[in-house]
Amino acid sequence: MPHRRATAQVVSISAFRNRDLIYTLRNLLEQAEAGEVTGLLYTARIGDKDHGIGACGTYADDPLGGLAAMTLAIDTFKTMAKEQKFK
Repeated sequence: MPHRRATAQVVSISAFRNRDLIYTLRNLLEQAEAGEVTGLLYTARIGDKDHGIGACGTYADDPLGGLAAMTLAIDTFKTMAKEQKFK
């Protein structure tokens, strides 16, 4: 039986940390290209201190719908923060 050389891929910490971000963005892009995702609200962490926010697609055209969706997101994050605080 021939010996196989072990190989290892070196992954930077930032690449490891961003895997779920990249995976999510790729899935959103695929769904947008298929016409399944028609609007997007986002906040983006840029570096260690800066943040960006934005809206595109149907949420840019319907700010009240975007506000309703963002309110749901805020409530969800409040719940997540409370659960994390009391673990």
